Amino acid sequence: MAHARTPGIGIWLPWVLLAVAVAAGLALLDRDGSQLAAPISKPVATPVAAVRSPAQAALLQPRLHFDSRVGTMNVAGQLGDTDRARLDMALARTFKAEAVEGDIGSDPGIEPAAWLDEVILLLPDFKATSIKFAIDGDAARVDLSRVPERDRAAISKKIRGLFTGIEVRGLVD
Repeated sequence: MAHARTPGIGIWLPWVLLAVAVAAGLALLDRDGSQLAAPISKPVATPVAAVRSPAQAALLQPRLHFDSRVGTMNVAGQLGDTDRARLDMALARTFKAEAVEGDIGSDPGIEPAAWLDEVILLLPDFKATSIKFAIDGDAARVDLSRVPERDRAAISKKIRGLFTGIEVRGLVD
């Protein structure tokens, strides 16, 4: 006698696999963005006012130090990016590349140097004589001890005329 076939797993298995494949396809369809998903709320960053200590504020002030010997220049300091590029171009126009030594740091957070135009106007004088000049924020000092005595008054007068809003120490009266 032959056994009659009873429905078993063989009949249902293809349908179950098809249902799983359709469910997976629908899940992927939702993931790729073709259907709108529920929006995810992101926390909003609240701007915090930058509070600087006096030491940090001083670090963000523009400052330069020049030590020139006839024909050569040693520079140091910090400027904003734009001001540094302007000074680099002016130094290259005034001095030979091998005649300039030192490093000027740059940082976009440094305030613009309101006195940079005046400093650039002094570069030919720095090239012709031996001057030490430092400017930090809104104060400057100059050392003319290596400048011939007959030229000190004229250079002092020029510096005083250029830097009208800045206290400059070391000038000859």
